[in-house]
Amino acid sequence: PYTTLFRSILSLSKVGNDLELIWQTGTLLSSTTGVRGTYNPVAGASPPYYRVTPGPTPTFYRVRF
Repeated sequence: PYTTLFRSILSLSKVGNDLELIWQTGTLLSSTTGVRGTYNPVAGASPPYYRVTPGPTPTFYRVRF
């Protein structure tokens, strides 16, 4: 069983050719190239947003507390 203690919403906004990832709660943005892969911290990312330029490889993001 899982208990939800915190809730965070990660939203996207298109800014030119970039995507801006926006989150209000949580402290660590991490990413992986496979949804079931190992998530690693995104260097330089800090709340409330982080801008990324999409590339040819799909990237999955999550926010951790």
